[in-house]
Amino acid sequence: MEEIRFGNIVFLPGLNKGRYPYCNSLFIDDTIKAVIDPACSRDVLLNIKERKGVDVIINTHYHEDHFAFNYLFPEAELWVNELDAPCFKSLASLYEFWDMYGTSLEPGFDEYLKSFNYQERVPAREFRNSDILDFGSTKLRVIHAPGHTPGHSCFYCEEQKLLFTADLDLLPFGPWYGDKYSDIDQTIESVRKLQNIPAEFFITSHHNGVIKENIDREAEVYLNVIKQRENRVLDFLKRENTIPVMLEKWLIYEKPHEPLNFYTYAEEVMLKKHLAYSIKNGRLKKTGDRYITI
Repeated sequence: MEEIRFGNIVFLPGLNKGRYPYCNSLFIDDTIKAVIDPACSRDVLLNIKERKGVDVIINTHYHEDHFAFNYLFPEAELWVNELDAPCFKSLASLYEFWDMYGTSLEPGFDEYLKSFNYQERVPAREFRNSDILDFGSTKLRVIHAPGHTPGHSCFYCEEQKLLFTADLDLLPFGPWYGDKYSDIDQTIESVRKLQNIPAEFFITSHHNGVIKENIDREAEVYLNVIKQRENRVLDFLKRENTIPVMLEKWLIYEKPHEPLNFYTYAEEVMLKKHLAYSIKNGRLKKTGDRYITI
């Protein structure tokens, strides 16, 4: 992928096609110069800093593959959604939002975070839904799209008909909702909200990069993964009905991924969210530690 300019908005493709641990970024080349999700490439971001300067960095949410190079801009203001702001202010809040305390991942997670250059930082601005971020001639409207994280935010530029969808990336792999406050229903509602934005260009945080057409097809494939996961869980529960047994079958991710300890943890979190989702929708009930389909 190559850099693409939309007026004063520059698409910065992430290394390795924006795959984790990188993401695609945006550079706002206006009176106020800003980078959204500085995690595309250290060299690219340093080059922009040296040539253009950066006044503001913006994070769509608190995940490590989006804040990895925030530290390159210590003089810039940090802008984040008010609901995710605690995670930038303190490591303790980040652990709490990740629901990391007391898990098998907690002992080594400080070292893991160091590889993403996490630093506690007080945001200069905490935005919310429908706020207008004004950079001069370029203006972005905040689209609060929770589910991935409580404050996960997308940005719409009406002038360019451009929507940055962030981690609602519309990949066939499907959405991720593995944090303490992640939510399946909110994820679905957020994708539906994005479908109603009158954009002509959709920029995602990972892989796809720029989509130059209606996203309805990608959105339906993306959301259908939730149904597929739920059906796999319910089908398996006809034979086995405890969480430890289900975890061995990788019903969410379908197969192990690296780093294994992280994905094993995420598998369990997302599995439990699907069980709760199915109970709420009347497709499942729990008796003791066993789950029974209805």
